[in-house]
Amino acid sequence: MKKDIIDTLNKNNGVMKSRQLEDYGFSRTYISNAVDNGLIVREDRGIYVTKDVLEDEMYMFQLKNSKAIFCNNSSLYLWNLTEKTPDKYDVAVPINYNPHRIKNIVNIYRVKDEIYELGIIEKKTPIGMSVKTYDLEKTLCDIINNKDCMDLETRNKSIREIFQRDDFDIDKMYQYAKTMKIYDKVSNYVEVLL
Repeated sequence: MKKDIIDTLNKNNGVMKSRQLEDYGFSRTYISNAVDNGLIVREDRGIYVTKDVLEDEMYMFQLKNSKAIFCNNSSLYLWNLTEKTPDKYDVAVPINYNPHRIKNIVNIYRVKDEIYELGIIEKKTPIGMSVKTYDLEKTLCDIINNKDCMDLETRNKSIREIFQRDDFDIDKMYQYAKTMKIYDKVSNYVEVLL
């Protein structure tokens, strides 16, 4: 049975929540004993990993804070549109979410539910784990709308690079801009820049 919990974790990239382990039939006592015996590691409250799992900060952060969606600089990083690793993650959370446990370690953008849910996708981190971020079109709208999230040179360079990508959909971007009520802002910015 000892190997079973390690195999189960390994099938899930070496990381699972206690709830997930329980769904596989492991009791809380068994999980606790596995930690005490050094089979697995308790990474954080309710999160367990194998001893040899590669530490993926972005994945672990989102596992602990499932409502936090990577946005702005962090989204650009996940899309390989910046070489700069973010010092602090930029995350969007629903307006009614209380980010008390995370507010000192990230830049938080509280947004209305309809904007928060717009364009959420999964991208791989550099280590290869899936995390939630925004698609290119929503990311572009966000970085135009949140002018203080990065310097002007980085913003302009990123926008130009997004427009050059084959997987960018300008119509979708304008649709998002209308939903976000920033159509004129986005349209004017794009006209001046391009």
